[in-house]
Amino acid sequence: MAKKPLLNTCGDIQLSYSLAHPEIPAPTLGFRPDWASLHAHIPNLGMDHSSCPGIQAREQIGITLFMPYTIRFFREGKIEIDAFWDKSDKKPFLIQPIQSTVPIAQGQEEFPGFITQLPSKNLNWPLHIFMLGDLRAQAWIIQSGVKINENSQDYTLLMLNLPNHPYGPGYSVGQSMVHSFPNIAGQLKICVDIDFRNLPKKTEAVEIIKGTPMIQYIPMKIPRVLLQPALSKDPNG
Repeated sequence: MAKKPLLNTCGDIQLSYSLAHPEIPAPTLGFRPDWASLHAHIPNLGMDHSSCPGIQAREQIGITLFMPYTIRFFREGKIEIDAFWDKSDKKPFLIQPIQSTVPIAQGQEEFPGFITQLPSKNLNWPLHIFMLGDLRAQAWIIQSGVKINENSQDYTLLMLNLPNHPYGPGYSVGQSMVHSFPNIAGQLKICVDIDFRNLPKKTEAVEIIKGTPMIQYIPMKIPRVLLQPALSKDPNG
């Protein structure tokens, strides 16, 4: 008897992507963590959960994005970006965030936050970094420099952190959902939460290196779920 596939798919979706600059890391499909490194502290390790069929199936899906450039978030609040595409300025691009507002919903509304455009020289389209809400929360949204060219309205996008992947000290990746590719104009984003609380006080900045694996987008068709308790067949129940 044939095994039932672990992934209940709804067919194929053919996507193409463009990069804001040819040196921005290209997206990949799926993500397999470095299991040997994760369990390096266990001598003579036998079979582990990386052999689980469910975990292996999870590793096969998702559009994986990588950090498009090296960025440093400083404890004092400033941000430095190595804008490698602008060869005319060898200094890091410095950002001093100021609590202000960010236009949303096609410019019809504004939300508390901050947004800034990165140097655009030699880029195929502008890149931004922004944050919605109180800047002290340090929950940043980074445009990845990857754009999906198709405009399908048929799929909701689930944004997830990488499976079984330990992130570096001082940061984690947020989770969210996007209505469709057109809703974000095809531009895939990376959600990064910065947290200095568990870092040594001498640590001045959290650095994320260009090419670091960061986040996954999973196109999905999500049913509307109606949940209720089962009716008891016991008249006394």
